[in-house]
Formats: sequence, C-alpha cells, structure tokens
Amino acid sequence: MGIVTSLVERTFVGATGAEFELSFIERCLVAGRAVTFYFWKLVWPLHLVFFYPRWNPDDTAWWQYLFPAAVFLVLVLLWRIRAWSRAPFAVLLMYGMVLGPALGFVTSCQPRAGTRGRSGQSGPFVRSR
Repeated sequence: MGIVTSLVERTFVGATGAEFELSFIERCLVAGRAVTFYFWKLVWPLHLVFFYPRWNPDDTAWWQYLFPAAVFLVLVLLWRIRAWSRAPFAVLLMYGMVLGPALGFVTSCQPRAGTRGRSGQSGPFVRSR
C-alpha cells in the first residue's frame, strides 16, 4: 500500500523535487518521530487537527535522535519481556506496520502527521487472550 501511495503522490500530487528528497537518516528521524507522535496523540488527544505542521528533520540536531532511540529502546524492552507476554511486542509491531506509509520511508506529500497515522491508532488497544 505504501508503494501505491508513493506512486500516486509522485505522479498525480507532484511530490517530487529537492523538498521531498530525504536521506536515510532523515527518514529514520521522521519514522521515530511519527511513531512517538501518534502514540502520544493516542494517550493524550489534545489539539487534534486534520493536518499538522510539516516536520523538518535535521540530522545535526541531537534532540531529534531521541525519538527513534525511544522507539528502539521500547522495542528492545518488549523483546526482553516476551517470556512474560508476547502481546505488547506484537501490538507494537502491528502498530508500526499500519503506520508504515506515514513513517517517512516512502515519499509522500509532506513528512508530517495527518490523517494517515490515525488508521493505526487502534493497534495499542488490541486485547489478546
């Protein structure tokens, strides 16, 4: 689905040019920020809008690395507690897969939070038996 989204936005919407060319590091920064942003909006749904301002990933700003680092640390923590329960790790993986098109690894109109991320917000509420 992400490939189709990227193709449509490059062909019909015009998501091309220097503004849309992100390095792999910048795409990782966008992905980390998107996962934490959407989860925070799920926990604390304050100031929800249809489109959020554009994120400007800067690989020289140290604080932007905190978002992907936090996601990585949570993944490691949930992997370590899988003997107790595999459900939290599975829910986080599902959440990441559903957010896939909004994570910034495919070129879209703008690397920002918007309506695409809301489809994955049911993931953390999944209850396993």
